[in-house]
Amino acid sequence: MKVKLGDYIEQIRGVSYQPTDLMETLSENSIALLRANNIQEDGLNFEDIVYVSRDRVSKNQIIRSGDILVCTSSGSKNLVGKAAQSKENIGMTFGAFCKVVRTDKIYPRFLGHFFCSPLYRKEISYLSTGANINNIRNEHIDGLEIVLPSIEEQKKIAEILDKASNLISLRKKQTEKMDLLIKARFIEMFGDPESNPKKWPVKKIADVIEESPQNGLYKPASDYTNDGSGIPILRIDAFYDGKVTNFRYLKRLNCTEKELELYQLHEGDIVINRVNSIEYLGKCALIKGLLENTVFESNMMRFKVKDNILNPFFVTKLLCTKHLYNQIISHAKKAVNQASINQKDVQDFEIYVPPKDLQDAFAEFVEYIEAQELELKNGLEKLELTYKALMQQYFN
Repeated sequence: MKVKLGDYIEQIRGVSYQPTDLMETLSENSIALLRANNIQEDGLNFEDIVYVSRDRVSKNQIIRSGDILVCTSSGSKNLVGKAAQSKENIGMTFGAFCKVVRTDKIYPRFLGHFFCSPLYRKEISYLSTGANINNIRNEHIDGLEIVLPSIEEQKKIAEILDKASNLISLRKKQTEKMDLLIKARFIEMFGDPESNPKKWPVKKIADVIEESPQNGLYKPASDYTNDGSGIPILRIDAFYDGKVTNFRYLKRLNCTEKELELYQLHEGDIVINRVNSIEYLGKCALIKGLLENTVFESNMMRFKVKDNILNPFFVTKLLCTKHLYNQIISHAKKAVNQASINQKDVQDFEIYVPPKDLQDAFAEFVEYIEAQELELKNGLEKLELTYKALMQQYFN
């Protein structure tokens, strides 16, 4: 049967506090407080927490096993409604922009999966398009409808979804370890680029690239297409940590033969973001695995390294290091909410240049690891589709 949640849950508002109520460390007089940033897709995250005076916290505001922490107010619509369940009594509280959903009438893990379901996200997204676009009120959650089978059936469903969810978490951790393995091998083979302990020669990027970096193509929104026609265009949201996420999902646009000739990407090109918020400025990617003729947009540059001196795999990983990011920041021209670098800035960056055969050996290692990582990601994608299909089956 389908019921309204309000008859089966309790909603507990978060702790209101002043800056003077915050404390530096955890003590007998303080308690850890979670905020919206601690709510992640794969559960609660405890990396960035604050401590508040226990005097501000009621007994009911301490998170219990099975509680679901929900972000109820945010400057971003995408964050409003995000939720994660506590699997144990963690002895922490939560801030005023969040609430806890608590139940003793529904099997907690069953309800926890509902708050991760596409149906829940769709309903919350719809509710947040009204006048109070960035707030969820009690009646919004109370009014949500859920298919509620017997407790025994809820337990069976939760067990199935737990297994799928745990497999997804395991696969994600395996993927993260692949990235860490590449970073560790980089340091092992070449040393920290900041201190350069192996004393490799240092050169400016201007001395090791084929031509001056080139800015990308600007086209108005009216030239973009939605029917699969046109040419794919690489935008800054399509790459991260040195890699293009997926060439299959790039936006497309109409461009002339001349524009294609000028802005077409080629295997082995490196693209670097030239305009963005300061934390993402300079993010880069190696172009590898193009599926068709593809161009790149105007807020990035592209260049190609001299292949007798540098391996592009090596250079891309080097560009992703803290050492290069510090150089990017020192060259950045800062404005309101964004910063920029130009072609001269990129050419002025300094990098160490180990022997080419050592770079090539590293590139072979990266290609091997990334092939394994791709298999893991393909498996992860299938697991996530299965999980979503199961939730569609159980909650719709």
